[in-house]
Amino acid sequence: MVFIRIVERLVQKVEGLKTAAYLDPVGIWTIGYGHTGPEVVRGLVWTQDQCKAAMAGDIERAANAVRRICPRLFGESDNKIAAIVDFVFNVGIGRFYASTLRRNINSGDFGSVPAELQKWRFAGGRVLPGLVIRRHYESLLWNGYDCVN
Repeated sequence: MVFIRIVERLVQKVEGLKTAAYLDPVGIWTIGYGHTGPEVVRGLVWTQDQCKAAMAGDIERAANAVRRICPRLFGESDNKIAAIVDFVFNVGIGRFYASTLRRNINSGDFGSVPAELQKWRFAGGRVLPGLVIRRHYESLLWNGYDCVN
C-alpha cells in the first residue's frame, strides 16, 4: 500500500534513528524510529533491522486502527491516509479516538483537518519544535503535497 511507504518515510524523517534507548522530551523510554513500549528500558540497544521491524509493526497497528475507527478515510488519497496514520503513530490510538480530529473526519469535515492537526503540538505542557514540524508535514500531506522525499 502506497500510504504505508509514505508514513515510513515521514516517520524516518521526523523521528530519526536511535539504536540505543533514550528518554523522549516527556520522559518516555524510546528506541529506533520512535518506538515505545514496556520492553524499552534504559540500556536497551537494537540493530537497525530491529528498529525497522518495530517501526513497521507500529505503523501497521496505527493503520489498522485508523481503518477501523475512520473507514470513510480509506476512500481518500494515500496522502490523506498517510497523514492520519502518522498522527496516530505519534499520539496513540486512544488519544486519536477521543479527538475532535477523528469526529471531523468521520463526519466528512475534511476542511478542518489541517487546523485540528496543528492543535497537537504540545507535550508535557509545552510546544515542542519537533511536533510543530511533524504537524506541518502531516498538514502538507493532507493537502496533497509530497513532503517526504
